[in-house]
Amino acid sequence: MNCKALYTFCKLFMPHLCLVIVNILFSLIGSVIFEWRTGLTSIALIPLIIISQAIQLGFVQGYTESKNKIYSGSVWTIKESVMNIRTVLALNATSAKDRRYSHQLSEVISTMKGKAFLSGFMYGLGSFLQFVSFALIFFLASVYVKNFDLSIEGPLQSIFLIIFAGITAGNNSNFMPDISKAKIAARKLFALIDLED
Repeated sequence: MNCKALYTFCKLFMPHLCLVIVNILFSLIGSVIFEWRTGLTSIALIPLIIISQAIQLGFVQGYTESKNKIYSGSVWTIKESVMNIRTVLALNATSAKDRRYSHQLSEVISTMKGKAFLSGFMYGLGSFLQFVSFALIFFLASVYVKNFDLSIEGPLQSIFLIIFAGITAGNNSNFMPDISKAKIAARKLFALIDLED
């Protein structure tokens, strides 16, 4: 488990962090170069885009440790029931097996129902925040085009640079919680190496 967290940090987290930083940095510079008013407006709203993406990914993927154990146990229960169905039918013990598997899967079903409602609500909330921020950026860009006699190309290029940077950062923010696990794993790993010396 510790090696897995360390691998996640070195091979997954660090490249994604570098990608996010470089992507946002060049997007910010490019957006200000193309049209500085729209660029600054988009920069002000980029945290909302990142938060909306993180909400969508954070609640749709993953389980807590206890729920993950229940879910993985249910997979084995289903496999066992499929593999043993002929024996069960031959011994005429279908009702007993049905009761056993129903009991084992009832906790999983209740957990998944609760997670489905929460995931659906949070995904909808993330989408709502994302589209509100996009609408606000486009609305303000249209105000700038109208009031400052700008051509449409500059604001649109500035908007798309910022929006795609925000989406990329939000998608990659799903790896952020692994930092603490990876640091703990690295400390334990180096402590074991020091013990051998």
